[in-house]
Amino acid sequence: MPQFDDPVQEIKYAHDRKLSKLAVLSFLLMLGGFWIFFGGPWKSICAWLPAMSCGAYSWVHIRNSGGALKGKFFAVAATIVPLICIIAGVAMFFVWRIDAAPISNDLTVADLYCADDEYAASFDLLGKLGETDTKVFLGFSERINSGNASDTRAWLGANRSKILDDWEKTADARSIIERLDEFVQIADMTDPNWSNMPQVFSDFMNLSELYSGYACLQNELGFGALGAEQLIMFDSVLKKIKIYVRSGIFGEMCSRWLSFNIITANYIVNCPGTDQKTLKIVASHFRPVANDYTSLRNGAIFDYLHMKSIMYQTFKESTSRLFKPNSTCRVYRNYCDDSLAILDGVDKRNGERISVWPEFYPKNLSDIEVSADADTEIPESYRYYNPYGASIIENLGESFGRRLVADINYKVLSDLFMISLNKRLGKEVSLKARAYSDEYIIDVEKKMIFSPGPDGENYTEDDIKLFIEPAVLKL
Repeated sequence: MPQFDDPVQEIKYAHDRKLSKLAVLSFLLMLGGFWIFFGGPWKSICAWLPAMSCGAYSWVHIRNSGGALKGKFFAVAATIVPLICIIAGVAMFFVWRIDAAPISNDLTVADLYCADDEYAASFDLLGKLGETDTKVFLGFSERINSGNASDTRAWLGANRSKILDDWEKTADARSIIERLDEFVQIADMTDPNWSNMPQVFSDFMNLSELYSGYACLQNELGFGALGAEQLIMFDSVLKKIKIYVRSGIFGEMCSRWLSFNIITANYIVNCPGTDQKTLKIVASHFRPVANDYTSLRNGAIFDYLHMKSIMYQTFKESTSRLFKPNSTCRVYRNYCDDSLAILDGVDKRNGERISVWPEFYPKNLSDIEVSADADTEIPESYRYYNPYGASIIENLGESFGRRLVADINYKVLSDLFMISLNKRLGKEVSLKARAYSDEYIIDVEKKMIFSPGPDGENYTEDDIKLFIEPAVLKL
């Protein structure tokens, strides 16, 4: 800018200088980039790049104009500010995309409770069950759970031929069940990397219906001892499987199938025509279930190992490198450890939790709880950090709680059955409850013995109950 001795000339010169339209345009583009930033950072960059180009060009043009143009501030701002933002954004992006470190000394298959090596052949035999024909459909579970004994007896009579035909049809599968029962322990060596649900799941689901229907039918036909022995053998196999089962979902299903066996045995005990020989056979096998959570412990660890395998396989196959498998696994490992702590009788695990963030992240982030528990919201800060992992975590938390309830319900049901059985045998009974209430309740009018279930309220949907015949039990 030229120097003036006369202030009037200086003012006139400043008034005659033109504002660079290109500098103004670049400044407006810069402001527009900030305006659309929250609609997507990439959109801002699309605005900032031309802003920087125009700003730099107008800056040079203003300097070379000999003072004829003004607007240097707009040009400099449009050039420097977006550049700083882009550099900071790129730096933040590279920091953001860094995953947490892998967990050192992590859980392995060696942490699972396993059957002795000498029983490894039982696992191979269990797998052969999927090669047999178990495709039967009875619908017996719906019938017996209705609690109407006369309707159940009528249904058994109407489906007698179907039950006996399916019994013969599944001879190969039943032969495997008999051979499995000869093992003291039944091993589970399922690999955590399995991708498809084993066929044995559906096999046991079908066989559970068949064995129950067959046992009840034989009791109605006057061969209760024969039916009870078959039911007991199937129940024995399931109990052995449940001890060492790895998959959490298979362990949960074992609890449900064992519960169905108890419902079946209770039906037999409450039938007026059941003879003493059958009652003694039933009483010799069914005992109060101990408070052992081995299968739940195995399920928590194995499901974590399975999920971990899926995480790294997904990361390996994914075209995006924004997914953070290590951090996701750390969240679920904390959930696994909390689940194991519950089984040990404490509400929350003692000691420091595994951090789900990279080590160099601010320490105050460690105070933010990120949990896979279904009742805990995932913090927004973690959603921004690991959006893909957060969506996966939301679908994981409910499983352990559901399986724990299924296991407890099975044990409560076994208590209820012991009351029903001992009443039929004329023995003294105790109504002391192990869970959900102080005592179990016998409702003669509604013909049932029950526990209020997880909600602690009587006569609600989650009640755990067995239907009884008060006259048979002499109540």
